[in-house]
Amino acid sequence: MAAAPINDDSLFECTICLETFDEPKLLPCFHTFCKKCLTAHIKRNKRKGNVFPCPNCRTHVKVPPKEADGFQTNFYVIAARSSEELLKSRLLEISTVVSNSGKDGEDGCLFEQPCPKHRKQNQMLQFYCSKCDIPICLHCKLTSHEGHDTRDLEDILHCTKDELKEKSETIQSFILKYKAARESAEGIEKKMDHKLQELKASVIGNAEHLHDLVDNRKKILLDMITKSQRKETNKVIQYQKTLEKNNKQMKDLVEQINKEQNKHDVQTLLKLKTTVSEKMKTIDSTPPQFNPDTNEVTYERAANQNGKAREMISNFMGEIVSKDISQQHGVSNGLPDTPVAVYQYGGQVYVLIWGKGSAKGVMNTDKKTWLFRNNQELRLKKPNDFMVTKEGGLLTVVICDPVSQQVIIMQENRGTFYIKHIYKGEGLDQPRNFVPKGLTMSVNNELHVSDEGNSFILQLNINTGRLISLIHISSIGIRKPRAIQFSKDGMWVADSFGGFYLIHFRISSLEDQRRFAAQLNSDDNYPIIL
Repeated sequence: MAAAPINDDSLFECTICLETFDEPKLLPCFHTFCKKCLTAHIKRNKRKGNVFPCPNCRTHVKVPPKEADGFQTNFYVIAARSSEELLKSRLLEISTVVSNSGKDGEDGCLFEQPCPKHRKQNQMLQFYCSKCDIPICLHCKLTSHEGHDTRDLEDILHCTKDELKEKSETIQSFILKYKAARESAEGIEKKMDHKLQELKASVIGNAEHLHDLVDNRKKILLDMITKSQRKETNKVIQYQKTLEKNNKQMKDLVEQINKEQNKHDVQTLLKLKTTVSEKMKTIDSTPPQFNPDTNEVTYERAANQNGKAREMISNFMGEIVSKDISQQHGVSNGLPDTPVAVYQYGGQVYVLIWGKGSAKGVMNTDKKTWLFRNNQELRLKKPNDFMVTKEGGLLTVVICDPVSQQVIIMQENRGTFYIKHIYKGEGLDQPRNFVPKGLTMSVNNELHVSDEGNSFILQLNINTGRLISLIHISSIGIRKPRAIQFSKDGMWVADSFGGFYLIHFRISSLEDQRRFAAQLNSDDNYPIIL
């Protein structure tokens, strides 16, 4: 039989005797076996028609006149075996030099981890293959990973530690933001509680003048206030729970990084880096906004009037009045949706309603009717601002949605609104950064959009939905433009980082004005950069 194998590489092993090939013979199906093993196999398995099945793939192979001797010798295996001893000697020599050079170093333990594939040859993990994303030994580098981009494992360890440290610092900054948001929520809860306590005191003070006849009415009013308090407090509690949950996730990540980053196991650190990166994608660096109306419930005291005792009590004690527009207009029977923005046009007041419920869209508050409701075609995620105008005599609604990164222009046609144009950052150098936050119309009926992601003010053609011009405002210190509005003096811009700015812009030269006019009249506009 074959001699004892030199290494554990299956390339040089016969699958019959599981040892290194001895006189390797190649079958027509390209499987190789020892000559003696193949002879014995043919003798045991020869079938009718002078054929036998391949031990590996079971393909029927014709027995040549000289039987096993008649098959071609696999010279590739013989050549590979002849150079194996030389390669092994070279690997051992290089490995010894590298290992000795790291004994006195700070991270000498990096070379004490054996290669899973070449453990028997005492090969240690010393390199990192960027293509395969795994640590490898010198034997792997010179054979199966030859030609791949490899780096020293010690460098990878230091880089990974630096990345994990940077991620930890980033998450720490997230934690500070969540802490501030949580403290703000606690302040809101206290303010709401103080307001509701004042309301209760007012009700109780009036009830003392009506004695026994008022007791029943007092109980009803207090129950209504308590229910309102419970409902609004639950909103704050749920908001705090969300903050606490996200805060705990970030603290757990930091704790996990601090626990593992000082280890020298590169495989563990690489896996940790991947895990942390994936989890960080799900973490919002800025806590969700929560701005409830603390004056949502008010108590209106009625004047003391003559009449029946029951009517007098009701009039004197007053009623609980809610400012919740969704309840007033019957938008939702469950939790009310959130009024996002309000806009007045043509003597009518419109409100953009969005939230967790099913009632979403734009409503005319005077007529108490919907202009349109959200649907699958619209695919809005979290709209931030809107406006209503008329173009060509048709009522037009423009909505900006920073989450879905689009500005939608809708127009009415025979009582039904349809999508006329959708702008998603076409014409910008970085359309992926397009985050529309605010809308406004100039006196010349020009549509302007604030792009928080690119620090631009965009002018769009409301009829074509195309980009006309860009206004760079980062150079004057406005980093994230949010709300925008025209006045007689220019354009007011609110920055998400804080501050309000009044900016003036114009096309200064006659050549610019002609080019601007030509582009407005062209069907193939290109944006003007101001």
